[in-house]
Amino acid sequence: IIDQSTQYSNQVLQNSGLLSYWRLDDMPGSTTAVDTKSGRSGTYQNGTLLGQPGALSTDSNTAAGFDGVNDQIALPSLPAATDFTIEGWQKLDPSTPASTNNTLYGGSGTVRLMPRTAGFYVGVHIEGTEYVQPATTASNLGQQVHGAMVRNGSNLHLYSNCHMVTSKYSLPITYATHNAYRCPLLTL
Repeated sequence: IIDQSTQYSNQVLQNSGLLSYWRLDDMPGSTTAVDTKSGRSGTYQNGTLLGQPGALSTDSNTAAGFDGVNDQIALPSLPAATDFTIEGWQKLDPSTPASTNNTLYGGSGTVRLMPRTAGFYVGVHIEGTEYVQPATTASNLGQQVHGAMVRNGSNLHLYSNCHMVTSKYSLPITYATHNAYRCPLLTL
């Protein structure tokens, strides 16, 4: 729960276990997606629009806009982990077709959190196998949606706007692969 009197970003940065935080409030014309936590900055690719309206009305910082085709952020590798949370805000354009690449975070062969027009697709690659947990939710079109993928040991949970929408309880207890992330449509 976010205290509306405190900026969202300050609350996120106070999390002691946070590895990286890409705010995506970089100035138009920038090519660097600054990691305000640990310096694992990424590179905007293929014409990402910076300076877009942000997710929270109480926060004046801006966001990034992606075309759903090839705009993305190339990020450095993060350490492998058994337990982790990946979260972010996203607003899908109402004209977004179901086939558009709406990846919030991740890439093939790693970890994927992908909002869809009416749901989410989450996947975790462990020792060469992808463990997938799709979920159907109310429409994600035209509104800010907060998605969070939480892995805790053999459990994988997906949250949409702070409500758990699906879970998987059968993951092997070993590290997930976390290399060469691509992050289209990440709008924190």
